[in-house]
Amino acid sequence: MGLFLKYILKNIAEKKLRTLLIVVSVMSSAALFFASSSLADTMIDMYEQLLRAQVGDASFIIRAGQRSPSRWFRVERESIDGVALVAGEVTLSGSYTAPGALSAFGRDSRQLSARGLDLEELQRFNPLVFRGRDNSSEFTGNRIILGAPFADREGIAVGDSIDVELQGARRRLVVWAVAHPTALFREMPQAETVPAVIPRDYAASLSGRRGSVNSAYVMLEPGADSRAAQRALQDRYRRLEVAEAVSMYEVRAALANMTIPFYLMTSMVLFISVFIIYSTFKVITVERLPVIGTFRSIGADRKMTTRLLTAESIAYGVLGGAVGVAAGIGILYAMASVIASDPWGGRLDFDIRFGAGGMAFAFALAVVVAVASARIPIARVARIPVKELVLNLVEVGGRRKRWKSAVGLALLAFGQLIPFVTPAAVRLPAAVIGMFATVAGVILTVPLVTALFLLLFERVCSLLFGNIGTIAVKNLRDNKNVLNNITLLTIGIMALLMI
Repeated sequence: MGLFLKYILKNIAEKKLRTLLIVVSVMSSAALFFASSSLADTMIDMYEQLLRAQVGDASFIIRAGQRSPSRWFRVERESIDGVALVAGEVTLSGSYTAPGALSAFGRDSRQLSARGLDLEELQRFNPLVFRGRDNSSEFTGNRIILGAPFADREGIAVGDSIDVELQGARRRLVVWAVAHPTALFREMPQAETVPAVIPRDYAASLSGRRGSVNSAYVMLEPGADSRAAQRALQDRYRRLEVAEAVSMYEVRAALANMTIPFYLMTSMVLFISVFIIYSTFKVITVERLPVIGTFRSIGADRKMTTRLLTAESIAYGVLGGAVGVAAGIGILYAMASVIASDPWGGRLDFDIRFGAGGMAFAFALAVVVAVASARIPIARVARIPVKELVLNLVEVGGRRKRWKSAVGLALLAFGQLIPFVTPAAVRLPAAVIGMFATVAGVILTVPLVTALFLLLFERVCSLLFGNIGTIAVKNLRDNKNVLNNITLLTIGIMALLMI
């Protein structure tokens, strides 16, 4: 056993570039899987900050539910134990069209989310920080507060009048203040609507619902029992829904959708790693045939030689897994740092989160990838009789398997058709399956496509370079190294296109 261990370590140390190739392949899969699986937990704090910016210090939101007769209700003024403030809100949707802005489809407009709030109540539970405001008038009537990023882009200042479409009619509003991008005006990633604040009474009058609101924010007193307060609020607003202002369940659900692209990228890298390790171990097993023949001739059985090569693949997996987990921590930090960057609202605070379970799983994945990728070449060598190994009668390579091209074409057709023939409810997983079927189909058809191009190049090269060109093209036909390089290049291009 000591002899076999020395032999494995010697082989790993001798072929440094090949060892580096396998370790980097295993490391990439483990690192990206670890970072992708830990990203959701790391982003929880960041997105909680973004959601908390919209609700401030509010603990609960009162709004219409499935049992509610109407989305409108009145805020009860009677005090409730533990409740410091119930701030009603009237939310209106509208649009803003920049003066003179034209596009191919007409005037260029932006969706507007106008939140009708009482300014004094708003400053209690989610205070705004003003960059400029009109101190000569009250925040009443047709006044509006805009965020600094939007105001700067549109060239709007305090005191300007803007045309906004609300409740199906064009209204002229006066900019009462411009707020820094904090609280309600903190820009959410990929947000398509422009936030704005208008007086609550004005918003209710536009809706024909004076004195009513369509939601309310509840701020509790310091040290109050939140569960008891929620029950009391639910008793008071029986036909409404009293929900947590920031639901961690909803946060996790949103983050789960955001991590899907990273898992797809990880799957593609895993696909490339398996191919690289498989191709490399085919070369390794061919190189080891004389040594394996010697071992078999002195009494080693097939299981012993299989264990020897499997142990070498495990060594690669252990080395790549250890480096991959360490690299995964760095990748996780880099991904979180990019996501936390906010050019308007300042950099979000975050702490990378990962556990021992995730590290162990990523390490185990690295070992499994290395062993599973090398399994087929090792099994092929194990089936070779001792006589052929000793007398060097083993034929390396063989005829090109034409069935692979047929399977590849079938997979390509399957991958392109499945998204169009599946129901809408399962279209996303069907599209993912189709994507990987397409990748596998492209890989299997690389020899066929290469052969077709070589037929064309053979005629062109024979005309340009004569017999030398013909010989050069024939040397490329069925060249395993060339086919492997073309396949790797194809997978790499597909991975970039997918990302």
